[in-house]
Amino acid sequence: MNLKQLEFAVALAEEGNFTRAAERCHVVQSALSHQIAHLEQELGATLFERLPRQVRATAAGETLLVHARQVLASLRHLRADVAAVSGEVRGLLAIGQISSLTDIDVVAMLAAF
Repeated sequence: MNLKQLEFAVALAEEGNFTRAAERCHVVQSALSHQIAHLEQELGATLFERLPRQVRATAAGETLLVHARQVLASLRHLRADVAAVSGEVRGLLAIGQISSLTDIDVVAMLAAF
């Protein structure tokens, strides 16, 4: 089991479709499907019920997803904490602008920031 497989499983559960999950993960559908099959084989359980045009997590899949989401969240926190200790500022920045305020050069302000 590896982190990519956990990411793939979460994406598959959230997208409900192999093709959309593969697009979200920037891989081809066959690679995602192959990794999910390996994960199911390793765990000895069917994680996803394959329906026509849809995929749904089984009870075993739901159990995996709880832990996979925790692992992936911990990994994000770890990366952020290490970056913070290293003096690197990371995170999400949301910017809004009122279109009638044309006197402010947002691009120049961002470059200065």
